[in-house]
Amino acid sequence: MTGADLRTQERYGRNSFGWSLLMARRLLDLGVNFVQVNLGNNETWDLHGSIFPRLKDSLFPPTDRALRALVVPGAGAPGW
Repeated sequence: MTGADLRTQERYGRNSFGWSLLMARRLLDLGVNFVQVNLGNNETWDLHGSIFPRLKDSLFPPTDRALRALVVPGAGAPGW
């Protein structure tokens, strides 16, 4: 996925979740009926301390960015 053009990488985010959703999008575009995407090895939602700062600063931003790029055509494109 690192071979995707920079604009596409910025839309999905340059992280394992963004690349995973970009790969899922490409598979769906090729006709695959079902894909599953995981957050990756370095992301954990098992929070026991500093819950809200961790969600706000670390977990929500890349998740929101990648999901928006997946489901909203043109999201993240210049002028959007």
